[in-house]
This record gives sequence, C-alpha cells and structure tokens, in this order.
Amino acid sequence: MARKRLVLAVLALAAMAALAGCTSPFGGGVSEERLNENATYEWNASTDAYVNVTGGQYKAVYDVSGYEGTEFELWRPGIESRNPLPISALKYRYPNGTTVTAENLTVEESGGATVVTLPRSEGQVAFTTRTDEKSLVLPSYLEGSYEVVLPENMRVGFPLFGRVSPGADERTLEGDRVHLRFDELTRTLNVQWYLARDLWLFAGLVALLGVVGTAGVAYYVYQIRQLERKREDLGLDMSGDDDGRDPPPGMG
Repeated sequence: MARKRLVLAVLALAAMAALAGCTSPFGGGVSEERLNENATYEWNASTDAYVNVTGGQYKAVYDVSGYEGTEFELWRPGIESRNPLPISALKYRYPNGTTVTAENLTVEESGGATVVTLPRSEGQVAFTTRTDEKSLVLPSYLEGSYEVVLPENMRVGFPLFGRVSPGADERTLEGDRVHLRFDELTRTLNVQWYLARDLWLFAGLVALLGVVGTAGVAYYVYQIRQLERKREDLGLDMSGDDDGRDPPPGMG
C-alpha cells in the first residue's frame, strides 16, 4: 500500500510539472507553439529598437549589436517585482541577413524574465507580445534609440487623454499613424493614446454642455426679470418711506 501511494505521489508531481510547463524544451512556462508562430518584422529600421503597435499587441525588433552578453532578458513590470514577458513568433537575424526561428534558439523563464539566449552578441532579435488596447508600458530592455509606431488613427497630443513619458524627441504623423522617436531611451517608456475622433466627440460634448449651461443661465435670468416685473406691478417693491399713499388727516 505504501509503495502504491509513493507511485501515485510521483505521478501527481509529474503531472503538476507538466502543467506548469517544466517539461517543455523551451523552459518553464514558455510555449513552444507560440514561440514558433510566424510574423513579419521591420528589420531595416534606423533605430536600435523598432516597436510596431497594433490592436492589443506589438511587434518589436531589437538590434543587439554590441549588447553585453548573450542572454537577452524580457519582462513586464509587476507591483513588487518583474514578471516574464509572454512572447510569440520569436526570430533572430544574423548580421549577414540569415534568419532563424525559435526552434534554433534557447528560451527559458528565469529570475522573473523570459531569457532568450542569443547565438551571438550582434544581429537582431524580434518577437511579438500583447499590450493594452490604448496604452504601452515598455521597459528599456536595450539602451539606445527607439521608434514606436502607434495604431492607426490613434493620437497622443491632447494631455487629458494622451501621455508620452519620457517625452519623445520627435513626433510625426505618417499616413494615419503617429511615430514617436527617442534618441536615447534609458528607462521604462509609458505611452497612452486615444482615438482621433474621441477628441472631436469630447469637443462636441464640451460645446453642447456650454450651450446647455448658457441657455440655463439665460432662462434663470429671464425668470428673475419676470418676477421683478410682477413685484413692480403689485407694488411690492416700493419703499416704506414713500409708499404713494396720503398721510392721515391732520398729519400732512
């Protein structure tokens, strides 16, 4: 009976390990299927990092030429610590243009990060990951120049709805997309954007509230004037010293 319980305990531990992803050749919690998904990347960007944000995700390409070491760590900030960044469609491009997929790379989760072991301390590494629909929090995985492209028809110019911290060195509108460029990014980037038409809707709402408010004030003033006229007609606004009546006999 004791041996049977021991076997069951071992099987249970093995099942838990499998569910946790510990048996994956890519390391704990890393999905081989997702890592080998296909994606198209912008390899010819002029910046050290190029981040293309679309609906709910972004594609990033990092030039790791001159990067210290071969372990490229990716994480997302947590409340008290960092957490491994869930990535997909991982690719590495050698300086000569040869591109390899995740099946030729070593990926694992370690120290609160997704660690990609680079074949060389040069070339480019690219991946896809999720983000919020209208915001981006991007740690500075690599210090250097950055270009971030926002989704179509999104804007950051109105401070009440948009935010770029630290501020971009250059902001341009190319087609329907805003491009943010940073000459040197050394800390976490926070970007919040809004749909361009939302600003017009907000402006229309403010204008409508202004019209309603003005009409309300005008009606209030009109009511006061009407009340004053009625009081005057009833003689209620005449002073007590001169009420228009003759004094009693013998008092005049």
